Amino acid sequence: MGSNRTSAYRFGLLGHEIQSSLSPVLHQAAGQSCGLGISYDLIDVSLDQLPDVLADLKRCRWHGINITAPYKYWAYRHVSHYDEYAAKLKSVNTIIVSDDGRLKGANTDWFGISESFADLDKHDVVLLGSGRMAESCLSWLLDNRKGTVTVVNRRPSRFAELKRRQPERIKSLNFFEFGESLSQHTTIINCLPKSCYDMLGRFSWENAPRDLNIYDLNYGQQTTDFLQKIDGPDRRVHDGVNALIGQGIESFRHWTGLQPNRDRIVYAVKNAAIYAR
Repeated sequence: MGSNRTSAYRFGLLGHEIQSSLSPVLHQAAGQSCGLGISYDLIDVSLDQLPDVLADLKRCRWHGINITAPYKYWAYRHVSHYDEYAAKLKSVNTIIVSDDGRLKGANTDWFGISESFADLDKHDVVLLGSGRMAESCLSWLLDNRKGTVTVVNRRPSRFAELKRRQPERIKSLNFFEFGESLSQHTTIINCLPKSCYDMLGRFSWENAPRDLNIYDLNYGQQTTDFLQKIDGPDRRVHDGVNALIGQGIESFRHWTGLQPNRDRIVYAVKNAAIYAR
């Protein structure tokens, strides 16, 4: 970025129903650790408002934005070029705006996933969902872990699309089959939105293995409540705060070229997460 963008930055998060996001806390902490002035907007819009957001991006209203569901594929389609992860996944969660309004797309979810799954030591994994975040998780698992990945979703056509990555390692279950076989799954990753918690809560989690290990890529009070119902003495539950931090730090680096102080960010985000409960 040009030299006129080193003292005060304006960033934002594009999505829908995002008012509880911790991204503003994360990026304020990142900016403070680097001595930068930061503003971070929550761009909470409906689908028909996206053309206005695109026009504002090209007018350099923001130096860069994050994108969350359900607009990651939209972002992928509207940038002029993208990094290797965005190209591989056809999903953009970070846009970098150049001084002349050109838009570069990046996918930093990969870094958040890597951080979140650092202690994932099981080979066979069950993945709930088939959206853009689930596809990012699937790609990371195929590249970094051995064993099979069983995708639980409702759409056979979407599963067929995902299965093409490595047909011999990817299996499928519908949600009924998942519920019936819950006792067989020791490692589960939830990429479904919070709106699916009522459905997930109807499964007999008491039948899941005693040493169940579950990762939920969401965070917040609803996620905490859901995971507490599943937790047990020998079980391990993880929310999505570490994934948020990992991808957020990488986005900040894309925008500013600077490496923020990770400890300060972790302290700020995790304290805000506790307070929000």
